[in-house]
Amino acid sequence: MKQIINQRGYALLIVLFTIIIFLSITALFMKGSLNHVAQERTVNLNNQATVAAEMGVKFFSIDISNNIKGILATLKKELSSQEECKKNNSCICPNIQQKKLSIENLTDVINDCLQSELNKLIVRKSDAYIDGEYILKTENKNLNFNLIQEIEINPSDENEEKKGHNLILHVNGESFEENTALLTAKIFVSNFQPSDITSEVKNVSNESNKLDNTKIFQSIPSKLCSSLIQNDVNNSAGLFNCKLSVGEEASELVSNLGDKNINLADLSIYAESIESFCGNGKGKGKCNSSNLDILGEAMVYMQHVSVGNFNQAGGFNLIVNGKLTLGNANNLGDYNKKTYILVKEFDGKNQFDLINGTMIFTGSDNTSSVFDLKQSFNLVNSTACFNLAKFENNTISLDNIKSIKGTGKLIVLNTTNSSKFKKDDINAPGIDVSIPTDPNEFAELCDFNKFGFNTKYTIESLSIDYVDNVIYN
Repeated sequence: MKQIINQRGYALLIVLFTIIIFLSITALFMKGSLNHVAQERTVNLNNQATVAAEMGVKFFSIDISNNIKGILATLKKELSSQEECKKNNSCICPNIQQKKLSIENLTDVINDCLQSELNKLIVRKSDAYIDGEYILKTENKNLNFNLIQEIEINPSDENEEKKGHNLILHVNGESFEENTALLTAKIFVSNFQPSDITSEVKNVSNESNKLDNTKIFQSIPSKLCSSLIQNDVNNSAGLFNCKLSVGEEASELVSNLGDKNINLADLSIYAESIESFCGNGKGKGKCNSSNLDILGEAMVYMQHVSVGNFNQAGGFNLIVNGKLTLGNANNLGDYNKKTYILVKEFDGKNQFDLINGTMIFTGSDNTSSVFDLKQSFNLVNSTACFNLAKFENNTISLDNIKSIKGTGKLIVLNTTNSSKFKKDDINAPGIDVSIPTDPNEFAELCDFNKFGFNTKYTIESLSIDYVDNVIYN
């Protein structure tokens, strides 16, 4: 009996030892798991700081890219609006040599703008500057990224095909447990290449060094303006040349083009008569300043114009491939908007006052062109330009040119070295008289480019690799 009891005791001990062993093993695994969890938590916190730094780099990379695009867009707009010259000295635009330099040094323009614009970007995106760090605006309260220093711009050592700048960013990331991570990124930005711009050159002057009216006055367009209404021109660009049908009013055309995405500055309109701009339900067929609307920024083109009352009309662009005959023209112009008029000949029945405008008289194809004044011709902060070779055989016209008074500029092209016109012929202290002998200089001084007779750059392509690559360290 005693032996059976001992056997049961041994069996119970074995069971207890087995349970203790299993419990020990379990405790050991639990301790290891808890240690692993603690390590993972530390790694996660560190990763959060790194993520914050990466967010900062991405934040600035995108902003820098967009900023560079903005700089290029501004430059492109500026280049497109200017009359750029590069190929030869027959270009017609102000300050030819300066324009050449501005084209050739576009890379320098980009580089100069870059640092300034990036500095502005940092300030704009920052809440504060504390202890050498820019405290940046972020919406995530658990993750912050601060710029340790301003962006460095260093010339790259890339080959010639990929020449540009390395933008070095030092970004400090912080997690909510105040773990920090420093991330350095190098963003490569390619230089802008002036060779990306292609040019289209148009010259006003011909090989004989004379202004050629056939190049100044355009031919009558074949396309009717009404066809612009029927066609989809929303995706078109450039100048729309068209002619008004007989009896068609310009105001109706503008109204119908309202949904075609065309600005007045995009229109060059030919009309058979000035009456097309005098409808508006106010005495159609009787043109005068009260019902005249020459469409502001649009370029209006006609063969001959005769208006009885042009008083206080202005702020328009008018080309007359013939004679402009005016009855009353007191205070023609607008103090707030420039008025441009290009004509071959002129017949002024009464006093003519040009305000804040430029008027160019090219003369007809003979040398006895008409510039007829029954009374006075006064300039008020305006410019009058004459091609002397077309008027010098008309004594009356020449005397009328000499009688111009007021305040402004009188520019007379003298390609024949004629002695029939001299500066001292003008007895008007307020008039600034210039007598160029070069048609190109004459065209520059008289702002021919307003009428499209210029040498300009057409921007066909403007390319840059905004952010080629980002290297994280």
